[in-house]
Amino acid sequence: MPSAPSRRSLMAGSAAALASQLLTSSSSAATVDVGSVLLGADVAAQQGWSMLRGRKVGVVSNPTGVLRSTAHVVDSMAAQKELNIVGVFGPEHG
Repeated sequence: MPSAPSRRSLMAGSAAALASQLLTSSSSAATVDVGSVLLGADVAAQQGWSMLRGRKVGVVSNPTGVLRSTAHVVDSMAAQKELNIVGVFGPEHG
């Protein structure tokens, strides 16, 4: 019986797939203003988080996880009814 993939390999594969989708998306380049820098979360939010539709989504964030509009990333994602957010994680330290 084949062994289940490790959590680390699953996370790495998911991150690589998402990065590949973002890099090959032609619409993401059109959203960048000349002379300004947009974070990936801002670009994804402008696209309605479309690259995450049809997937189970777990969000790792903290109180500083805000978009340029000052909306929290989790609130922005939750507003998209098509997203399947299965967990929100807040890292602790100390």
